[in-house]
Amino acid sequence: MFLGLSGIVFFDNTAYLKKKTGAVRIALGSFLFPVALSGLIEIMQEYLTTTRSGDWMDFLFDVIGALLGSLICRSIDRRLRS
Repeated sequence: MFLGLSGIVFFDNTAYLKKKTGAVRIALGSFLFPVALSGLIEIMQEYLTTTRSGDWMDFLFDVIGALLGSLICRSIDRRLRS
């Protein structure tokens, strides 16, 4: 899920911010937003629900998915620019 979210954020921001900032900053933002969202979800599961619990491994796999999505989209963007 976070791989896809990272890709959506990357390409949406690439179209909007292409002239204002570099691809590295866009890739970093497309990684950090899903990671922050994942952390917030895990915190809410731990403290705001009685039937769910926050899990570090779930957070780790969300971060890995966001990282892969960001790297894949950066690679695709480089090939599209060539």
